[in-house]
Parts: sequence; C-alpha cells; structure tokens
Amino acid sequence: MSLAERPPDSPCQKLPILDIGNLAYSSYFRHFAAVLRTSWLWLILSGFLIATTSWLEQAWMAPIDVKTTSARPVPVPLTGLADAIIVIAGISIAVEWHRLMILNQQPSFSGSNVATGPFWRYVLVSLVLSAIVLLPPLGVVFMALRLLAASMGHFNAFFWWIVLVVFGSGGLGIALALRLSPLLAAQAIGRTELTFEEVWCRTRGNTWRLFLGIVLTALPPLMVPDVVFFSITGFVRPSDILLSVAGTITILYYLLVLPISIGFLSHAYRHFFKGPAGPGERLEGQRLAA
Repeated sequence: MSLAERPPDSPCQKLPILDIGNLAYSSYFRHFAAVLRTSWLWLILSGFLIATTSWLEQAWMAPIDVKTTSARPVPVPLTGLADAIIVIAGISIAVEWHRLMILNQQPSFSGSNVATGPFWRYVLVSLVLSAIVLLPPLGVVFMALRLLAASMGHFNAFFWWIVLVVFGSGGLGIALALRLSPLLAAQAIGRTELTFEEVWCRTRGNTWRLFLGIVLTALPPLMVPDVVFFSITGFVRPSDILLSVAGTITILYYLLVLPISIGFLSHAYRHFFKGPAGPGERLEGQRLAA
C-alpha cells in the first residue's frame, strides 16, 4: 500500500527495508550532483582543518630537542574546532538531503542553512536522542563507581552484572532513539507540530527494521576506506604522511556518503507519515503521490 492509499492516521506500517534501502542508494547516485552542491564548502573547510591539525600533530608531538623525549601538547582549540566543524557539516548536509528527498527542494548554497530554524531544531532533537542513548549507561557506570568505592575491594562479584546492565541499558537507549529517529526528518522539513508521542506510535513494531535499514545503508559505505587501506598496507608500509592523508580523505569520504543513510531515514519518514512526493522515485513498486 502506498502513502497515497494509506489513511493519514494509520499506525504500525511495516517498513519495507530492502525497497527503502535500494531507494536510498539509487537516490544518492541519481542526485550525486546535489550531494556535491550541498557539501563542497564543508569538504574544503573540513579538509583544510583536518590536514592542518594532522600536520601540527606530527610537528608538535616531536621531541622539543634531541636531548629529551618530552613533547609539546597538541593544540586542543584547533582539534576541537576541526571536530566541531565536522559535526556541523554533517548536520547541515543531513538537513539539506532530508529536504531534497521529502520536499524535492534542491540544496541551497553549501553551509547556508546553518542560520536557519530547521538546522537548530535538528541539532536539538539530535541532542535529545543522544541523551536517550548515552544517559542510561552513564548512570549505570556512575552507580557502579559508587558501588566500587563502597565495596572496599569486593567489586568482582558484581562486575559481570554491571557489564550486562550497561549493555542492556545502552541497547534499550538505542532502540528508543531508533523509534524516534523519523522526528529528525520532520524537523528538517519544518514539521514542528509532530510530537515524540506521535512518532513513537507510528513506528511501533519497526525497531529492528529501522536498525537493519540504518545498518544496510551506513555500514557498507563506511567499510570501503578500511578495505582500501588494508589492501594498500598489505603491500606498502604506511608512513606518517600517508596515514595523515588517509585519515583526512577518510573523514571527507564519510561526509560525502552520509546522505545514503540520511536518505533511508527520509524515505522511512515518508513511509510512516503522509508526505509530499520525492524527486521522482518509486516506493514498493508505486509512485509516491503528494
């Protein structure tokens, strides 16, 4: 049943993972020019900062003189700036790709959406979902440290139980965040009236489908640099310069393939919520209608 045929309030629609996964990949390659349009400035800026930071690490981590093995610290403000730019770049690209996939709105000038409401609402929801994933395990670890301090060396009896609780709470947090993840796409296209409760109801019974879809669209592209790197290092011993260049290229590549998994989330949103037609794709063998 297509979005056009489904009642707007119909919940619990099973997500067709393979159809939407294929659509995410095909949309990416079909609109690769749009990928470059929305990311070129971020690629240049991130590449410059990462390369500069890597070069400074090589220089600053060298011994101060030949008589000592002490090294100067890496410039933390610069590394922090590079990390912040990469995060901002990822969010900016994600918002533009959501809008292209759901609203068929062509990307604006690369980086120009940073000052817009959808960008910052996307940031806010991302922080909430991150807190849902991270806070329960951190709370367990905090309690475990208090237990360790109070047990006076008898902590081993509780260790494996604590490990299980940490992983269990982390898994539960991931499941909750997955169920709520379509809210990110909603914020990107300006659907501010959509609530956490409504998204939770619409995605009922699709936790594993959302998880497998994200894995299907995120993991294979992310494995490509590792395969290439280990293939090369099997014949050539990498130098420090080669490692720095490879690290820079890898991070830029990650930004470039980010729209694939974002596309899956966009099409998943369109599956759960009646949305406007995308840029000419078909879902489940039928054309998506507005």
